[in-house]
This record gives sequence, C-alpha cells and structure tokens, in this order.
Amino acid sequence: MKIEENFAEVEKILTQMESADTGLEASFALYEKGMKLLKEAGESIEKVESELRVLSKENEAQNHGF
Repeated sequence: MKIEENFAEVEKILTQMESADTGLEASFALYEKGMKLLKEAGESIEKVESELRVLSKENEAQNHGF
C-alpha cells in the first residue's frame, strides 16, 4: 500500500472511531489497524529517506570527482 493510501485509511479509521456508533471493542480493533498502517507508513518513509541519502551521496561524489 502506498504511503498516501495508508494515511487516507487512517483518516477513515479516525472518523469511524469518533462516531458515537462505534463500540469499545470495535474502537480497539480500529486502533490496532490504524497503528499497523502508521507503522507501515513510517517504514516506507524511512526506506525512501534512506534511498534519498544514498542518491544524495552519489550525486555529491560525482560533483566532486570521486
């Protein structure tokens, strides 16, 4: 799932949790699902940041003649 999709799903979950119709057990299940989505999004962001650091270092090396 893409990062944007994860955050969109988390927003839906928050809306459901804020609903007066959502019971306690359902809220816990939604919370767990939301936390998993946020963890996946965080891991994806870390991967992208790592790739950007590598590309940046490669670009610096090329510009300095290494």
